[in-house]
Amino acid sequence: TQLADSLSLLNTYKDLLHLRDTTIALQSGAIITNPELNTKRVLAYTRYTKNSGVYTVLINFSNKTQTIPIPCNTWYTKVYGLNTNDGIGKRFIKLSPYGGMVLKQKSP
Repeated sequence: TQLADSLSLLNTYKDLLHLRDTTIALQSGAIITNPELNTKRVLAYTRYTKNSGVYTVLINFSNKTQTIPIPCNTWYTKVYGLNTNDGIGKRFIKLSPYGGMVLKQKSP
């Protein structure tokens, strides 16, 4: 059943709703597109508030893994990912086909 499967669509929605409900920036923060991370196949946007931090959402709309270079002097922590294979390296973000990720920007 979907309740027992941690990767089910039901549990994915529950996880994303919990993340939104517990993160002020994802509820009501300003929203801007992120041209440094956007590509033809990946949508990236950033939400932020003065007190809750800066969060970047990435969505891969292609059927191929996408590798996105991280801009210089920018550091992220992975907060949520649709696929366990998605991740952040020192210079690149890797997104699985049709994957998505929420990142929190860290101070240098």
